[in-house]
Amino acid sequence: MHDKIHELYSYFLKLGYIVKIEDDKISWNINIKNNNFKLSIVIPEYYPFEFLKIKIINFSDFDFYIPHTLTGNYLCLYEVNSDRHNYKNYLEEAKETLQRAVDILEKSVEREVENQYKYEFSDIYPFLTSNQVNYFLSEDYKTPKLLKSLEGFKDKDNKEKLRILYDTNYSIDSLGMLVSNLGIKDYKIKESVLYIPVENSNLSSPITKFADLINVLENNKHFNFFAEKLIKGLSTITLGVYQEGINIPTILCFKIEKLYFPKGKIVKKSSYKSILKINNSKLLVNMKINDLSQNKLIFRSGDGHSNRKLSFYIIGCGSLGSFLSKSICDTFDIENIILQDNDILEVDNIGRHLCGLRSLNKFKSNEVAKVINNYYPHINTKAIYTNILNEFLGKEKHLLSEKYDFLICVVGDENVEEQLIQMYEKKKLHTPLIIVWIEPYLVAGHILIFNGELNELSKSYIFDKERNIKLSVVQNVHQYSKSEAGCQSRFMPYSGFEVQLFINKCVDLLMNNRYLEKKGNYHITYFGNMKEARGKNIEIKQQWTAKNNRELFVTRFDE
Repeated sequence: MHDKIHELYSYFLKLGYIVKIEDDKISWNINIKNNNFKLSIVIPEYYPFEFLKIKIINFSDFDFYIPHTLTGNYLCLYEVNSDRHNYKNYLEEAKETLQRAVDILEKSVEREVENQYKYEFSDIYPFLTSNQVNYFLSEDYKTPKLLKSLEGFKDKDNKEKLRILYDTNYSIDSLGMLVSNLGIKDYKIKESVLYIPVENSNLSSPITKFADLINVLENNKHFNFFAEKLIKGLSTITLGVYQEGINIPTILCFKIEKLYFPKGKIVKKSSYKSILKINNSKLLVNMKINDLSQNKLIFRSGDGHSNRKLSFYIIGCGSLGSFLSKSICDTFDIENIILQDNDILEVDNIGRHLCGLRSLNKFKSNEVAKVINNYYPHINTKAIYTNILNEFLGKEKHLLSEKYDFLICVVGDENVEEQLIQMYEKKKLHTPLIIVWIEPYLVAGHILIFNGELNELSKSYIFDKERNIKLSVVQNVHQYSKSEAGCQSRFMPYSGFEVQLFINKCVDLLMNNRYLEKKGNYHITYFGNMKEARGKNIEIKQQWTAKNNRELFVTRFDE
């Protein structure tokens, strides 16, 4: 028994409520205009840091609509994500809780709130669903369609069933990663699932019977499409129900009992409605569904993305490339991302890499792709495990055959960088080229953007007389690399924290200053831990000695 139950009981009696203690709960009877409500006041485990709960015991006794009710006939009295618990004055809060319950019940009796359901159903609907979990992936909410369905189980005992409902253009690679990220086992491709957009709904009560579904859709312009698919035997339907002022619909999912239809072929579409109404008494099973589509995730995250859908090809998935890939997906409206790296993630790298222990001894490109899929399942992700040098030797043609808007090289290998610049110069690449690298201790980082002609001015800015890239902040960069035991153990020292600072500041600059849209060639120089560089007596080139920590400097080098 909760230690506050007797205190609350005495307080409610003092306020004039008819209450008594039963089974560690406080029962409460209240009569409103000859409607006798039997209620239970439930004290939650973490009270007073949680709100009291009010349950309607005799909910089915009333023929009028009672709004704000959740699973188990509990009244929804507070917005749990924003209303603060007044634990210091919990008795006053308890008084407020009971008064809120009375207000809802009084308005229900007076039938003042029968039009409220259409505004609150998206909050209440998730609490009314069955245990089967569905995941919805479709980027076009406006078009009725058949979605593909992949179904499997979460655990070895095949108790928790999961299902992914997805558009036909969702890539096989991304689907495989999503299956892995969700932990779905023993999966199969099952029957298609119907999707219908509902743009002008007047929902007044939950959709629990087939008659309710027909009532919602009978004046819908897609009704014949809906009816035709149901008559052919589809048993699951999803609805995209729009609310006034909100561009993203709430997705509902229902399992329909086997329907009755007359024998013979149904020829006239005008007969659909009357035929379907034969099944009005059939019950629907509401199924929990999570919308993983891009528009939904952006809507929830705050729309800071560009209006144009972009595709990226990223070469290199080490510490720098892994964080860059994730930051790009966090920032831009990404449709496709291709990641190429033939390296395996080793234990020495995980302290400054996006991926951790679970990814050890696996291809970096695939593991980074899985992380992106884990956060943004709507993005079509593809991992390539081969060495980029195969492209220059003519053994592979991913760079020429794949479709993308921007090519980014993050390998830190001057030979690769120079080859890509040469391909760009010879117009073998038909997209802007971006090259990213950093210097020891992340004293500095660089981004070269090629989106203009590679003229003599550009080449003299980038290359020395031997056509080596000459851009750096640190003098004699290579002398500051470190090594452990062994002849193949040299590495460049920098921290994962410094990498993320560099990446996030530069990606922010790219987005907010629209450098990906500008014609021309640009060099972004990031000055990182300059103070530490001075403390370690790292030799800085004369023109950069006065720069401050975390400063950005942009140069256009083609004019």
